Amino acid sequence: MRTLIALLVIGLALSAFAKKTQKLPIEIGIDGNPHHFWDAGHIALRRQLGNIVARVYFPPDQPLAFMEEHVLKAVRDVGCRVHALIGRTEYDVDATTFANYAASVVSRFGPLGSFWSEHPEVNRVAFSVKSVELMNEPYYVGPVDPLKYAKYITPALKAIKALKSGVRVVVGSANYARKKGSSWIDSLYKAIPKLNSYIDGFATHPYWYGNAPNGKKASALRPFSRLDSLRAAINCHGGAKKGIYVTEYGQSTSTNQGVPEVVQARHIDAFFRAAIRNTYGWNVRMALLYTTLDWPNRPNTEREAFFGIWRGDLSRKPSWNIFKKYLKVRSIPRRPLKSSLKGKKISSPCKKWAK
Repeated sequence: MRTLIALLVIGLALSAFAKKTQKLPIEIGIDGNPHHFWDAGHIALRRQLGNIVARVYFPPDQPLAFMEEHVLKAVRDVGCRVHALIGRTEYDVDATTFANYAASVVSRFGPLGSFWSEHPEVNRVAFSVKSVELMNEPYYVGPVDPLKYAKYITPALKAIKALKSGVRVVVGSANYARKKGSSWIDSLYKAIPKLNSYIDGFATHPYWYGNAPNGKKASALRPFSRLDSLRAAINCHGGAKKGIYVTEYGQSTSTNQGVPEVVQARHIDAFFRAAIRNTYGWNVRMALLYTTLDWPNRPNTEREAFFGIWRGDLSRKPSWNIFKKYLKVRSIPRRPLKSSLKGKKISSPCKKWAK
């Protein structure tokens, strides 16, 4: 009888805890850097993190077999799942070649992919590619041209959907970039009918060099503001259930538009805490830190060389411990959503952008 009562008490306690918490609704990891960074040194660093997701670049102008070794390094040698970045910022191949390559990545490395049958030592369920991202920051290719991007990726969207693989497809966003009064998001939805049926969400890289992500400084570049407006823009087009994928976020410790190392740690802490807890209702489904290691032997004035959580000499910055902490998070408290603008209502961009 006492055992039964004890079990009932434990059950009630667990039930109460479950109501106050929820399973982590977000994947945490680190940007994989180009494939040539997957050497023995980087593999050793990644093992220290034990990160669950790595963003790995798949070049559509190379044979698909070129990537097999790198996928094995990620899943077998490190123990992380690959988020496949298909294509760079540039349009390296024509749209048909890009579509065929994207479909081949999904067919080969996705949950139903033939690659895993050839490597039974690897857990297919845990490590198969479950998400792909179509190009990196496509809004940086010459003038901002969402219509060019939409036309380019449409064959790939259709090819991947036809496979019925269950792989999540993520497309680029640039909600803060305007062209003739319309937004990037509006243009994609206008150019690709039924876009929501093809994608799981939008990728974004909300950098703000030298500034806190939740800083009080009013700016459209403020990371929290950018996620607010991106969420609102997607919702305007019936995409409330679509996710936001932060596939790069970080802060440089360079003397050029950077911050001291302790401040880098605080900025990373603020961003990942808000994204993981969904404090502001962004529905971030993936948050990847940029990046592992500072580029060795570079002058401290080179901003892009100092985003790492390891220094070039392989010693750890304070941000290492902060990021490692978030990799261990398994559940989050259930809390009411609030605005990142401290009580100010986020105005809907629908009418403004529809003009």
